[in-house]
Amino acid sequence: MRLTLSIIALIFFVRNALLPLAADDFSYAFIWDGAHVGNILYGVSDTIERVDSIADLIESQRSHYETWGGRTAAHTLIQIFVWIGKDWFNVANTLMFVALMVLIARLAGVRLSTKNLLWIAFGLWAAVPEWISTMQWLTGACNYLWMSVLQLLFIFLIVRPEKNFLLIPVGLLAGWSNEAGAASTLFVAACFVARQKKIRADQALGLLSFAIGFALLMLAPGNFNRLQLSHPDFALTTTVLLDHIGCAVDVLASELILLVPIVSALLKNPRGDIKIFLTAGLLVPTIMLFSPEFPLRSCFMSAIFLMIASTAALDRLNIDLKKYFAPLILIGVLWLLSIAGSLYSDVSIYRQMQQRLAFIDEHRNEELIKIAPLNPARRLEKFLGLRIFGSAAMSIGGDLSDNPNDGHNVTFAKYYGVRAIASCARD
Repeated sequence: MRLTLSIIALIFFVRNALLPLAADDFSYAFIWDGAHVGNILYGVSDTIERVDSIADLIESQRSHYETWGGRTAAHTLIQIFVWIGKDWFNVANTLMFVALMVLIARLAGVRLSTKNLLWIAFGLWAAVPEWISTMQWLTGACNYLWMSVLQLLFIFLIVRPEKNFLLIPVGLLAGWSNEAGAASTLFVAACFVARQKKIRADQALGLLSFAIGFALLMLAPGNFNRLQLSHPDFALTTTVLLDHIGCAVDVLASELILLVPIVSALLKNPRGDIKIFLTAGLLVPTIMLFSPEFPLRSCFMSAIFLMIASTAALDRLNIDLKKYFAPLILIGVLWLLSIAGSLYSDVSIYRQMQQRLAFIDEHRNEELIKIAPLNPARRLEKFLGLRIFGSAAMSIGGDLSDNPNDGHNVTFAKYYGVRAIASCARD
């Protein structure tokens, strides 16, 4: 078991180490400039200053909360890691991934065996809607992977029979995490507590703390300010709803492999915790139907809750794996090939970024540095999809544009101390 966990963690760490800072990572390297509409999309001021102290961090998060969004827990982490260096993030993020797998196993009520760890690792690889954007990109991982660990830790503490007043701080942070994930976590916690004859004091205080955190998340002035900037005339029209339903279908299609054992187990025995986690997993994309935007990564906790339910379901089904030896070997080989392909893609992006940084260093005195665009492994992307640094990463600003005044270009240039930078137009 330890060897299996170590190998999985090592692969995850290597991928983290190879992948560069990208997009919003550079924006959060600076004190949030709420007076000039922030650091990302709408024209970044050339007066922004680097986060270089705790006071800078506090001021940045105050401005961010008031003008951009309420995810203070996640964005504080982002600014800390960009400040202290990505090497620290690579290690810490790997530990968070290990914590996620352990919590999934614990909440599913299964042993940390090699079989269960392999299933969890494979299930996450297959079902997480946007692997790079939620698990390994610094900004995305802090928003989704790290917040999911807080959310699962809150559930883990609240279902344990022993009192634990860590529920209070954990509840506050888990509630103050991300919108759909926090709402579905509250649903799961409430379901478990409602089954008890009497609620404990630590559980009551934990739920209250969670509710306070959730209110701080949802009622942040920045949420409403950003909505006016991004979607000033937003209305949930039939067209918008149908588009969001299409996104929800995409999410559920990626999670189909997790739903198969869940349905099989429930047909045999509909009782137990599986139904709670299944409902929570389906609740996440349902909530997102009514959001102004529906990025697939927002359904990260859907995959996590279904992963818990499927792990518990497989344990209940007690399948004799020897009967399925041949297909399991085939699946294992395909999985290893996909991991090898992702590492190949990561190495390619890493080398391109090193060449880019060397070129920037050679030309740093120029008024405008023109650089070649990144060239992701597009052929591999046809098979690996959002598990590599490809089109999805590019769509969220993973590469620079040909406009030196673009927000990501401005923050990238200021981060590396050059006057201006732009990508050569793609052929």
